[in-house]
Amino acid sequence: DASTVLRLKTPQEGELIFHDLVRGEVIFKNSELDDLILLRSDGTPTYHLCNVIDDYEQKVTTVVRGEDHLSNTPRQIHIQNALGYPSLEYAHLPMVLGPDKKRLSKRNAVTSLQDYFDQGYLESSMINMLARLGWSKGDKEIFYMDDLISDFRIQEVQKAGAIFDSVKLDWINNHHLAALSFDDFEKRLMPFLKIVGIDCSQKNNSKDIIAAMRSSQPTLLGVAKDLEPYFSSVSSYDEKAANKFLRGSESVLEYVQRKLNSLETWNEESIDKALKDAQTSLSLPTPKLNQPIRIAMTGSTQSPSLGLTLSLFDVAEVNQRINAALEYLANIAS
Repeated sequence: DASTVLRLKTPQEGELIFHDLVRGEVIFKNSELDDLILLRSDGTPTYHLCNVIDDYEQKVTTVVRGEDHLSNTPRQIHIQNALGYPSLEYAHLPMVLGPDKKRLSKRNAVTSLQDYFDQGYLESSMINMLARLGWSKGDKEIFYMDDLISDFRIQEVQKAGAIFDSVKLDWINNHHLAALSFDDFEKRLMPFLKIVGIDCSQKNNSKDIIAAMRSSQPTLLGVAKDLEPYFSSVSSYDEKAANKFLRGSESVLEYVQRKLNSLETWNEESIDKALKDAQTSLSLPTPKLNQPIRIAMTGSTQSPSLGLTLSLFDVAEVNQRINAALEYLANIAS
């Protein structure tokens, strides 16, 4: 009969009890379970039958999945029993929630691991973050694979929903990036430099620039974007920063430019001394002196120490950028 389906005859009496590695003893009343379909009328198998047979054929011993599959487990255990398959261990993990405590989904968050890798999060950071969802080891936050192999116990995972905090992920990724050797960091950064159009070969001190900026952002893509003004001219200034610090700073820019041009040695130490002398001579608070120069050099107020920032450019580049800032100020004043 083309309309016939094959069902599992589920016991109507008693209970199905199994031990969950996260939730402990779980009990389902058989009377609440239906005689689920195993084969459709066209002869194709249903999800539950495929799932059970696939686990058996693949020699699966432990099933780890989300708690939304908890209600599937008694049905699949009944199928296993009917087929004479050995029992499996189960662990149903808490659902991953967003900061709003709603279930994480593509509608309200990035849910693809590849999307995170494309932003420059490390594999080790994602493993660290995912392992910490619903599990902890005292106050310890940073874990590497060897740590997790030693410390992680699935029985210690909590039952309540786990919140995926992107701020925490940034913090974790910062730590994992900082732990990389410079050579490893540079190697991982290169694809992201290519994405933003940076050619390191145009600078003979590219390694110094990367070393100075490697902790500027929590992701490799963020670091690559922050490196742009060090490898190409500043095309625009951050509007808020320019309005707050750059406007009216002509005399500061010109004075500091003269001080820098008078230096016999061009390095971070000599530049720092020149900046301190300028600050004393002009009687200015540090932001009033440093930020206009920083904006002229990088387009924003974010950079390493100003002496280090300036030392990453040669004198000609510094003059060109300060002159460009002075020209910008002249244009907006006219």
